[in-house]
Amino acid sequence: MGATKKRYRYIFCGVASPNDPISDFRLVSAVIASYFMDERTCIRVEIPPDLELEKYSCDDYSTTYDQRTLKDLHAVVYDRCLHQTDEKLNEMWQAGSIQPHQFYLYR
Repeated sequence: MGATKKRYRYIFCGVASPNDPISDFRLVSAVIASYFMDERTCIRVEIPPDLELEKYSCDDYSTTYDQRTLKDLHAVVYDRCLHQTDEKLNEMWQAGSIQPHQFYLYR
């Protein structure tokens, strides 16, 4: 059997560090993220099969009680217009020198 397709969720929070637990954030699907066209850059998180997401019908996002960190879940700074990791911003964010609300300053 082939490899399973990776699942991703997007974080549009202005303050997020790689060592923060994923349970601290609202996790937006790719479909809902497409409505956030003003937000070009965000944090993309890989969702493993054993991570349970909770979504209520009244919300446009999912949440989880999982305590794994963003770093544990291979979070990267993602450029949604180019559909790829923004290597420059990702390196700075992983090092802790910038926060998501500062991404536009380094574009």
